[in-house]
Amino acid sequence: MIDTHPLSVDAACDAMTSVLGPQGWLRAPEDTLPYRRDWNGGITGEALLVARPGTVEEVAAIVGLAARAGLPIVPQGGNTSVSAGGVPADRPAIVLSLKRLNRIRDISASGYSLIADAGVTLQDAQEAAAGIDRLLALDLGARGTCTLGGCVATNAGGLNTLRYGNAREQVLGLEVVLPDGTIWDGLRRLRKDNTGYDLKQMFIGSEGTLGIVTGVVMKLEPRPLHHVSAFASLSSLDRLPELLEIIRKRSDDRVDAIELCPKALVEAASRKIEGVRRPLSTRADYYVLVRFSGGEPMDRLALEVLEATAEAGAITDAVVAQSGQQEAMLWSLREHALPRLLFDGPMVKCDAAVPIEHTAGMIMRLSEGLSDWDGAWLYSVGHVGDGNQHVTVLGFDERDAADISAFVEETVWSFDGTISAEHGIGHLHRRRFERQKSPVELKLMKRLKSELDPGNIMNPGVFFD
Repeated sequence: MIDTHPLSVDAACDAMTSVLGPQGWLRAPEDTLPYRRDWNGGITGEALLVARPGTVEEVAAIVGLAARAGLPIVPQGGNTSVSAGGVPADRPAIVLSLKRLNRIRDISASGYSLIADAGVTLQDAQEAAAGIDRLLALDLGARGTCTLGGCVATNAGGLNTLRYGNAREQVLGLEVVLPDGTIWDGLRRLRKDNTGYDLKQMFIGSEGTLGIVTGVVMKLEPRPLHHVSAFASLSSLDRLPELLEIIRKRSDDRVDAIELCPKALVEAASRKIEGVRRPLSTRADYYVLVRFSGGEPMDRLALEVLEATAEAGAITDAVVAQSGQQEAMLWSLREHALPRLLFDGPMVKCDAAVPIEHTAGMIMRLSEGLSDWDGAWLYSVGHVGDGNQHVTVLGFDERDAADISAFVEETVWSFDGTISAEHGIGHLHRRRFERQKSPVELKLMKRLKSELDPGNIMNPGVFFD
């Protein structure tokens, strides 16, 4: 039975420290700072306690105590959210760090699956899969820090979405601690199961507002024996749909990623990032970075695909990596694309996604519209194959930020797009989120939230005020 007798805040916090033991909690402000400051450094909240449970049962006990005291809980994985979804922004809260839940529970080569604690880093899970000649296809630049639980809670996308899908398509089962402290064991490895609602989907992308993911079953793939990457200069942005069509068709879909890289990225990264240099001497407004993989050497295929795109007039120049070091340099260029690493001054950002065929049109309309603000210019980097572009506006007077943000949002929506493709809502995008959703959608989401979390203790302030 779950104990529901009310507790005071102090009594609940004292009980939590007793459950966790001396190594399982932090309370001093200087010790809790890394857990209550968001990755961008723009939000620093207040933590009543940082709980660092080492078992699922300890997670459940902490949640149960918080529920009895009405204490808000903020689940946190690697704290790499760029939407401030893992810090206590709205009110003092219990920050529940899952980093100590870092055990790979089971891995099966024949079953093509991996079961792991939520606090296992993405990179550790990838390496475990590689150790049995399998591939965990989910991949982000923050792979060494972000955790599987965080990736699931935000429905992370990343570099390989074109071929393998977002986290949602790669999760087979979940274990979740519900807002009253109940543990739901849904760690099933079934590829097919039509027995009622697919409950795990409620928690994927919920950003910790409905429960805390403590365990994950991830789908594994055959590990490609060969891969190669190429970098090409686009003849013009409006040739992007044609380029995508040729690459996918001529490669027989043996392509993992197609990344759009603007001129500003190539120039700034080659100046500022150690080990990065210009891949091509040819100048262009936009470039594409493409990775092919399969069971046989990919070099000939890459050259054939590039020749076909050049003959069609979609690209003007290209280079294929001739070594692992060269390939790593190309991807280092892409992974250092964060605007705050390369540029100074005010920024308006939007993790936009539109239907694939509208990617070029959205970018061009944004670029043209920004001429209404002196000095404003567009920096758009992203995933060509799934319509996701990380849009940043720079070079403007800070007093124009609100108007520019509104222009970006309206432009994205005019293409039937979204203002959060893979970064989540967190605390930063509530206003944008509520403007995008219809009244019916908002009502359904709020009903789900109030039914599962009537005390509103799970990551309050994310999604809704």
